[in-house]
Amino acid sequence: MTLKVCSVNCHVLLSLLDGGNSVRFRKQVVGVCLMIVCGANISEAGFRDNFSKWSELDNYAKSMYVQGVFDRMTGYSPFDEAAWLAAQRNALTVCALELKLTAQMLHEAVTKHYQDHPVDWGIPPHFVLGTVADRVCLRYINEERSKISLAPWRLGSGSISSHFK
Repeated sequence: MTLKVCSVNCHVLLSLLDGGNSVRFRKQVVGVCLMIVCGANISEAGFRDNFSKWSELDNYAKSMYVQGVFDRMTGYSPFDEAAWLAAQRNALTVCALELKLTAQMLHEAVTKHYQDHPVDWGIPPHFVLGTVADRVCLRYINEERSKISLAPWRLGSGSISSHFK
């Protein structure tokens, strides 16, 4: 229903454009419409705060969710950030490229973590993804950290919850 309403609204908006509008403006309107239409399903993946909510998503929504979170984890901040965080971002990017990580692989890793560690069912999937990605990419993270004279990370295995006791 949301998708149909959004596409109708975009069609109406596009029909209001007459030949006198600039090509740039038309492209911007088309871009906004695409964001609205494509974002309708993706937005449903937001605000997932535990395994139960994660389990409600279909595989496509899970892939879109982890892709968005991973993009945020590897994206650069417009603000100054700590050197360790820049090293982590760089390392995750290199790791994802070298290991050819896909959104499907990432969402399956989140699901597997939840299945293997029921004690973590109350932890949000974005945190599980961050932890799993750091564990998978630890070698890359430590290589980047060594370039800026930081000590290597020693990440534990197993449940996330057990590290906060």
